[in-house]
Amino acid sequence: MKYTTIEQRQLILEMHEKGVPISTIASSTNKHPVTIVRIIRKNGVIVNTNRLTSEQKQYLLQTYKEESDVTATKIANTMNKNPATIRRILQLHGIDTSQRRSRKHIFNQSKFKQINTHEKAYWLGFIMGDGCIGKNYLSLELSQVDRCHLEKIKKFMKGGQEIVNTQKQCCRIIFCSKKLVTDLAQYEIIKNKTHRTKTPKIESKYLPDFYRGILDSDGWICKHGTQHEFGFSSACESFLIEIKTWFNSQINTRGYLKERVQPNNHRVHQLIIGGNKNFVKIYNLLYTNANEFLDRKHEKIQGFLKTI
Repeated sequence: MKYTTIEQRQLILEMHEKGVPISTIASSTNKHPVTIVRIIRKNGVIVNTNRLTSEQKQYLLQTYKEESDVTATKIANTMNKNPATIRRILQLHGIDTSQRRSRKHIFNQSKFKQINTHEKAYWLGFIMGDGCIGKNYLSLELSQVDRCHLEKIKKFMKGGQEIVNTQKQCCRIIFCSKKLVTDLAQYEIIKNKTHRTKTPKIESKYLPDFYRGILDSDGWICKHGTQHEFGFSSACESFLIEIKTWFNSQINTRGYLKERVQPNNHRVHQLIIGGNKNFVKIYNLLYTNANEFLDRKHEKIQGFLKTI
């Protein structure tokens, strides 16, 4: 039988006084939790229980509802309670905790609950163009040349899985979350969205950021002789018509649509807006006061502007 030394008893009492959970004390001292409780009680100390006061329950319910990234385990650690107790109380109040189990890769799952910043609008556009939606996940895969752009969205999302290299010199990041997928769906970003793309209903002041995101994902810039052009591509012609109409309403640039057949016989529609005057207008409309953009493409645009 292993006896508890005086030093161990003192350590146990000190840890309990500091609010360390019984399970943690037991693990740290290599003792059974029952032994820990017995030692504490022998010294006339009331052992912390998992009962919550009405104030604690109110704090628990409010915190869990308002902070979407908080798990029952995280609250339990904060309140020095057993996670099972916290989950039980939440469930008794009709709250489903199954979607918020402790995650290996933490990030802000509520980023797209509401599009109320220019930054959110940009990433919404970029995801609409380059994002792949699964049942409960969002993945983005870019060329390794643009790996830093995935680092940007990881920072924006405040976490996510590690960026990994894939085949054909590409890299990918994945965000697993049913809530994220649900929030994106309200802005027309859904699984198999290729032929159903359309401009989401967001405030007009955020549309330049949204379309800049589309440009960075499904657009291009090029030069023909002395003339420069912006271009957008999509499998959905009606979406390009929406973009064309918006540009015309903002800066009176008409552009034109064309269709291209790919080697696999898939048809892709293109919107092309050419001319140096139009090029400058579009740049000013999309990039004035912009903080989010694909660095490589932005540098190329700035290089073109120097020659106009």
